[in-house]
Amino acid sequence: MKKALRHKGGFNLSTLQTAALGIVVLTIIVAMGAEILSKLQSTQTVDGTSYNVTGQGLTAMSSFGDWFTVIVVVVVAVVILGLILLFGRIRTD
Repeated sequence: MKKALRHKGGFNLSTLQTAALGIVVLTIIVAMGAEILSKLQSTQTVDGTSYNVTGQGLTAMSSFGDWFTVIVVVVVAVVILGLILLFGRIRTD
């Protein structure tokens, strides 16, 4: 049993930091992208091709942003499970 717990490349605290940083960076990128598209669309002719394409991009950003709650809940669940497994593994050594 102990050999199964000592596998290389397992879960550690740097994995948690990477996951948290990834969520923060993803949120910033989507927010900045939506802001840029919004500013760009305000300078375009209404019902023009570029205006419509920019509007579709804004809709896509909004749809993706709706999933952030689910993504964050999943990442937090993974972090909690990882910590439980990490501390459980330390106790068995």
